[in-house]
Amino acid sequence: MFGWFRRNKPKRMIIINAESLETRVAVIENGKLEEFQVEHPVGTRIVGSIFKGRIQNLEHDLQAAFVDIGLKKNAFLHYWDMNPEEAVADYLEDEHRSHTRSRR
Repeated sequence: MFGWFRRNKPKRMIIINAESLETRVAVIENGKLEEFQVEHPVGTRIVGSIFKGRIQNLEHDLQAAFVDIGLKKNAFLHYWDMNPEEAVADYLEDEHRSHTRSRR
């Protein structure tokens, strides 16, 4: 009786992919992608953010530094992502200060 109505109705499909680090939602109408959204849970992603921190230790085998940025764990920073001369100079200066204080 209403077969003609069903054929003309646009077909809409919503696809949801939920994982621990992000949720992706796509809306498809008549076979075309109409909308796409990605959501990250609040507080879990800090990659790409800029922080002011202090180097806690250098790991030459990993070619990285562990930096205190005020979170529970120190952040991992690869040598490629920093200016090594400046970072190492600051680290050595802090180490020298701490050794000088402990000798007093």
